[in-house]
Amino acid sequence: MTKKINGFTAFLIILIMGILLFPFWGKVLYPIKYRENIYDAATFAGVDPLLVAAVVKAESNFNPKAVSAKGALGLMQIMPKTAFWLAKEINEPFSRSEELFNPEKNLILGSYYLKYLIDRYDNLELALGAYNAGIANVDIWREKNIASNPNLYPFKETKAFVKKVLWNYKMYRFLY
Repeated sequence: MTKKINGFTAFLIILIMGILLFPFWGKVLYPIKYRENIYDAATFAGVDPLLVAAVVKAESNFNPKAVSAKGALGLMQIMPKTAFWLAKEINEPFSRSEELFNPEKNLILGSYYLKYLIDRYDNLELALGAYNAGIANVDIWREKNIASNPNLYPFKETKAFVKKVLWNYKMYRFLY
């Protein structure tokens, strides 16, 4: 005698299987490549390594050779001008923009920059907005009282970036 499975029972079985297998598939969808470099750089800079991983996923999807249309380079998509300034601030040897394609160097500079922005704004959403749109833009948005909510940012790219990083960060905290 065979018993038929109704639609609701099938749905429950699929849902339970999905929940049980999510950690595996979640880590496939949300890997942390360069994990050791990320943890070392982030810990040394004093920022959550999972936040750094979330930024890397949003910026380059872990491609160390990534180049943006605006000239940002590497895993964390750092502008060369920012990298030169930051390297001087933290006394990190840095002489050529091409060094930003080195995952270790990029993660060190990017983690320190992220920490700098978090300390400057004392607000993760503002820090992420500044990471994407620049400090000058976020300072202007603060003066206009539109910086408190990423949905009000004038740049669509920055709105999307902040949301994407925050989502990635939630996923990484859940999975790892």
